[in-house]
Formats: sequence, structure tokens, C-alpha cells
Amino acid sequence: MKREGSREFVAGPHIAGALDEIVAKLRDAGYLGGLSREAFAERAADLLAELNAVHPFREGNGRTQRAFVEQLAQAAGHDLDFSVISKERMIAASIAAHDENDLGPMRRLFADAIDPARQEALREVIDFFDRQQFPWNDRYIATVEPGHPVEVTFVGVAGDHFMARTGSQILIGNVADLPDPQPERGQAFTLDPTHRRSRANQGGRGGGAAGCDH
Repeated sequence: MKREGSREFVAGPHIAGALDEIVAKLRDAGYLGGLSREAFAERAADLLAELNAVHPFREGNGRTQRAFVEQLAQAAGHDLDFSVISKERMIAASIAAHDENDLGPMRRLFADAIDPARQEALREVIDFFDRQQFPWNDRYIATVEPGHPVEVTFVGVAGDHFMARTGSQILIGNVADLPDPQPERGQAFTLDPTHRRSRANQGGRGGGAAGCDH
């Protein structure tokens, strides 16, 4: 079984054996217990990609995989929240991992889903989009990635957070990552977030995303 144009998933007769191998590796790794939040997120992202490659069900693979990994995170003492991850982003990360052997997008997705400050930033903009009846689940929404400059168009600021967009993504970050002087709405610029600035103001709540248009 496979999606049109994609690599094949594990063939039916080999599904049970493939799942047994994954479970054995997970058991040998102590079910990912005792890891830092960042280390757990990376390992769990790789695990979800492996499970997705098996694809044992005709329907419900994604929901089942996410529920399993969320329970695994809870048992390991981490709060993994996929509700801040859009459907479009999950699809893109899954395709990259399965068809291109690129685990980067999935690991970045997990980094957003497990970090409380990133969860908060994404939740605020999702709440705003819900109020505007904007179909955010059909858009790739992520926090900015420290150390990875990107060309963006500025959208707006609300509280401690700003919104910008590329041709295919909506990006959320802390205002400390914006250049000085702050860009005007609609202005294109190079966003170059840093680890130091991305930690600034974490934990402070803004006033929602009402100042950000879409």
C-alpha cells in the first residue's frame, strides 16, 4: 500500500515483524525514559516516522500513531501536544520523512509540540485564526528556527510574538528576534533568529494574535 507517487509502505505479510522490531528497539531504549525534553522529542520524532513507514491500517494510522507517542511522552514525563500542529504541517513532515528520508521537518515539528513556550505561541495564533474562521489546519504553521535565516514578509505583532510568512509557511516568533528597526507590515526581510534571542521573554503572555492579519 502507498500514496500515489510515494514510496511503498511495508507489505502486509511483513507488518507484524516490522512492528516487533520497532517495539524491541523502543524497549531496549527504556521507552525513551530519562531523556531531556529535547532528546526525547528527537527520538520520538524518529519513532513516529518509523511507525508511519509501516502504515499497518488502511485508515487511522496518523491518529493512532500520535496517540501512542503522546502516551509515551506522558509516561516519560513530557507534555507532547499535537493540537498545535496543523494537518498540513504533519502531512508535509511525514512525506519528507517517508519519501525523502529527511527527518528534519518531523524533528522540528516535535520540538514545537513539546516546548511549552512554542506551544503557547502557536496556540495563541491558532485561537486567533479560529476566531477569524481562518482554515489554519490547511496551512503550514511553525515557530521560527534558531540558526536558520529565512526570507519572510512581515505580518504583525501581538504581545511578545510576531507573525511572518513565506510563500508556503506562516512563522511565529518572539519580537526579540525582529531586526531593529522593526519591519513595517508587508515588508520583506531576512529573519535570522538566534538561540539567545529566541529565549527572550519566554513565559510572558501576549494579548493574543489580534494584531496579526492573515
